[in-house]
Amino acid sequence: MTFFSSNDNAILINNCANLENLTVTLTVTEDLITVGDTGFSMQVNSYPPAGQTAQGSPLWWFQYIIHVSEGALWWEHQYWANASSYAPGQLWPPGYTPNPPNTTPWLPVFSNDDTLISFGSVANNRILAGSVMQIALTTDSNANVEKMTFKVTDPNGNVSSGQFDVPQYGLFPIAGFELNVVSGPLAGGQTTFTSGSGVLTYTVSSGTLAPQPGGPGTMCGQSDIWTAEQSNAVYGEITPSGGSTLSQSLNVTPMNMEFRIEKDTFGQDEVTQSAQWGSAYWLAVSGFPNAQLGFKSPSDLTTAPSLYPTVTPTIDPALNQGLTPAQIDTIANNLPVVNTLGPLPVLAIDNTLAIDYQTFFYPYTVSFPNLNAFIALDLHQVAVLTLSASLTVPVQTGGTTPTPVTVSSKATIELAKGEDPYLFNSNPADPSAYPVWLSFDLRLFKVTPSQPHRMFSVPNPVSTSDPVVNAQNATTYIQRVLHHLNHPGQITNGDTFDATLTQNEDSSAIEFHTLDDSGNPTFNFAVARVRLKSSITTTISPVRVFFRLFNAASTSTQFTEVGTGSGYYRWGSNGSAGHKIPLLGVHPGFLGLGGEYVTVPCFATTRVNLTQPADMKAQTDPPNAVAITSDPSTEVDTYFGCWLDINQPTDFLLPNPPFLQSEWDGPWVATESLNGAISVAPHQCLIAEIRFDDTPIPNGAIMSSSDKLAQRNIAWIDGPA
Repeated sequence: MTFFSSNDNAILINNCANLENLTVTLTVTEDLITVGDTGFSMQVNSYPPAGQTAQGSPLWWFQYIIHVSEGALWWEHQYWANASSYAPGQLWPPGYTPNPPNTTPWLPVFSNDDTLISFGSVANNRILAGSVMQIALTTDSNANVEKMTFKVTDPNGNVSSGQFDVPQYGLFPIAGFELNVVSGPLAGGQTTFTSGSGVLTYTVSSGTLAPQPGGPGTMCGQSDIWTAEQSNAVYGEITPSGGSTLSQSLNVTPMNMEFRIEKDTFGQDEVTQSAQWGSAYWLAVSGFPNAQLGFKSPSDLTTAPSLYPTVTPTIDPALNQGLTPAQIDTIANNLPVVNTLGPLPVLAIDNTLAIDYQTFFYPYTVSFPNLNAFIALDLHQVAVLTLSASLTVPVQTGGTTPTPVTVSSKATIELAKGEDPYLFNSNPADPSAYPVWLSFDLRLFKVTPSQPHRMFSVPNPVSTSDPVVNAQNATTYIQRVLHHLNHPGQITNGDTFDATLTQNEDSSAIEFHTLDDSGNPTFNFAVARVRLKSSITTTISPVRVFFRLFNAASTSTQFTEVGTGSGYYRWGSNGSAGHKIPLLGVHPGFLGLGGEYVTVPCFATTRVNLTQPADMKAQTDPPNAVAITSDPSTEVDTYFGCWLDINQPTDFLLPNPPFLQSEWDGPWVATESLNGAISVAPHQCLIAEIRFDDTPIPNGAIMSSSDKLAQRNIAWIDGPA
């Protein structure tokens, strides 16, 4: 889909025929509020068919506008000509008597064509949710615009309206238009919304509206023109693709800032090896005009900007209750340096800067001047530090004086006495390439028994009519894949994690049904890459990775340590030393009634309750609980994975948790398959979590701020919506 924003929306046409009785309506669903409450305008920018002239000048562009400004509603029309032989603003030459009077070569149709007419009042220059803004162009039998109606209805049903009956000499048709929500009456101004959303509706009385083919360029022989005013409005896809009535969403790009942390845990040995971590995190800043951030040309991204976020580290005793006051004092006096911008460049969604109000990624280096903070920790202890970021930007508000706007964000990082296994959620070379919910170190893939390519040089799994044998074949297959990835000398066909398993969501779509479109049995799998750096050779064990499917009803993947209590991240043990295993996530209902299973763990071994009732805490998963030996000369990558048995019909679940918490994990007689459960509430994402006791995941952690959690949104092939 083409990206539409600000003064560049889709041009709508009726196959180049003149438009009849066009009505444009904005139904406001969230208050439209601008910085400084300076207001904005809703513009229908229209294009007459070629060959229309007024006073010898070819007509070029018609504007029909509602302004929200100075506590009032105003309407305005402007019929522009392409008067290229005249300087902008030039009056008629001496001796020429314009008809009508008070026109110019650039605005030759109506007298005083740029006059604003008030038709109502509005508090604080805001249009509130529940309001409706409308511009209607009534046409005559020749499709000439003969009447303009401007109307705003507030949430209480009060209507303000204005109307202009076009005189005979001003009757002209229009053949296309675009809708822009931009700054107010100041020509060429910018305005920035702090909130706002709505639904745009476009209607004609006959014919079929559709976006101009090919995007911006020409409109039925006319040059494409963008209004000079701008804003941070964003326009959605036109639906349906054609018809007499079309719809489009309106939203604003919010001004905000958030951490995108690549490395949030630092172990003493890895810091001993490398005291400085470039691009340890990024600050993603969105919703500001490019120029206001200092980015006026692409070369500005490669030089240190004069304006960038400041970041301060602190240690909060409330987050470190296991540490003594003396330890906290020592760490507070030996905090890492976290405010170093770089290495450059600053990255952008569009590094040509053609898109305004986009997202910029500022890289930051974390460095440790000494090891004193780590030395203060006892064995198996961690310290949680808070990073506080702030940025103040002078924002244009539709006038000449900018208004300072401050955005802020907080995140935590951990200092660990022990080793630190971690993963990357963003590509360290380009964090803007994919969102964090398509983790760089967590990938999905599918395999059929008959496919010619053997992934990672492992024979394809065999499918049978026996679901238990299929489970054994699938788990044996993923175990072999992991073994080959962890012993790359056994991969003889050139496959690698990065080259063979794509980060792209659509290209890594997996099967919802047991058979693919060609009738082949299909198995789905996931693989995660865990990294380890250290200044010494040491073996840490066990490093565990838990894999969990989250269903569509889950509103958050935020981590909370719950043990066997209710929550998404439940885990338990069979009682043997060092054994931990993920359990079904449970969201209890009121007084224990009406609860639901909200996450389902997946393994690289056969489910313990696949063929008979069993306590899920008895599950073992050796391929995902392994020892890792560090190498002082290089990063050690270790691969973990699971079979995603989401397209299998075997029952091992209950539709809802039993009333008693002690029975949530069985044993009970299963009546539901994972595939059946998904068809009711489609699982949309997979979470991998590193469970290493010396570097626990802090409560509140999310994918963008933790190197212990990875997320992969699931794209289905022929799956549920």
